[in-house]
Amino acid sequence: MEKYLKKNPSVSIYRRKLNRKIYYYKKFRRDGKSISEYLGSGKDDIEEVLKKIQDKNLERKRIKQHCKKLKKINIALEKQLRIARKAYVNG
Repeated sequence: MEKYLKKNPSVSIYRRKLNRKIYYYKKFRRDGKSISEYLGSGKDDIEEVLKKIQDKNLERKRIKQHCKKLKKINIALEKQLRIARKAYVNG
C-alpha cells in the first residue's frame, strides 16, 4: 500500500489565465519537487482527465485511511505482545 501511495501522488488541477486565455495544469510532487504538467486550454480538454484524477485521489485517500487503521492495529498488537511476554517470563 505504501508503494502505491508513493507511485500515485495526490494531484490537483489549477488554471492560469494568460492573454485572455485559460490554460489548465496538473500539479503533483515527485521526489520532493513540485511538478506541473500542461493539460490543455479548453474546458472540454480536461473534463475526462479531471474525472480520472478525482477517482485516483479518492482511491488514494481510501488506501491512506486503510493504512492508518492497519498501523493502529499493529501498535495495539505489539503492545499486547509485550504484555504477554512479560506475563510469560514472570509467570
